[in-house]
Parts: sequence; C-alpha cells; structure tokens
Amino acid sequence: MRSSHLLYQTPVQQVLSEYNKLTARGFNCDVLATSLEHLSNVIQARGNRPHVFADYTLSEMDQSWRMEKVASDIIFALNPENNTFFSPHNMARASR
Repeated sequence: MRSSHLLYQTPVQQVLSEYNKLTARGFNCDVLATSLEHLSNVIQARGNRPHVFADYTLSEMDQSWRMEKVASDIIFALNPENNTFFSPHNMARASR
C-alpha cells in the first residue's frame, strides 16, 4: 500500500483492494488507520486535475463496493453495541 501510487496504474483500487484483503478476518483499527492514510496520500499524489484511466475518480470511489467496506467498518467500530476496541490513537489517525 505504501508505494501503490508509484508502482500501480490504479493506485486507489490497489489501496482499497489491499485493505479488503487485510480485513478479511475481521476489523483491525491499525489497518483501517494506515489504509486511510495511504488512500489520502494516493489522492494527494494524483493532484488537482488527475488523469485517471482505469482507476477510480472521486465520484466513482464513493460508489465503489470497496469503499463501502471501509465505511461499514468505520460504522461498525464506532457503534458501542459491538464492543470493538478502536484505540484513540488510531481513531485520530483515521479522522485525519
């Protein structure tokens, strides 16, 4: 994930795909925070007027099932009924 903006032609899809692979066994707050940081870096590296060919645009990313998985994991982690540990450190990293 760390170098996806350099190595892949579809870095947004790559970061989201790696997140889905890493969370196949369940929620992990460190993986969520790290993935969101890498996703932010990829979007910043693309610039203001990105040329996306096969990768997600920002509007397509909102409709992606991979991004839906990230959003559902955040909702799951913040729900107090699930008794999930979401450390304050990783919560702050994810909110940035």
